[in-house]
Amino acid sequence: LAALRADHPVLSAVALSTTLYAAAQLGLGVPALAGVAFLLGIVWAIEAIATKRLIAGLVSHAIWSITVFGVFPLEHP
Repeated sequence: LAALRADHPVLSAVALSTTLYAAAQLGLGVPALAGVAFLLGIVWAIEAIATKRLIAGLVSHAIWSITVFGVFPLEHP
């Protein structure tokens, strides 16, 4: 996100980074995961911009990952 913000306005950087993140999730074969990843990517980008640190997003992402892959795994369609 920081690298994108160096060359793009904030909204463009957030949109591009979250779109790339969501697209990467498509490889897991669960389309709903890509949609949720897009929404959470926006949240994590806002956290990073607001705090000027990655730790809030990293902790949120870790909680999300543990929940989705460990506690409530998503099924392939």
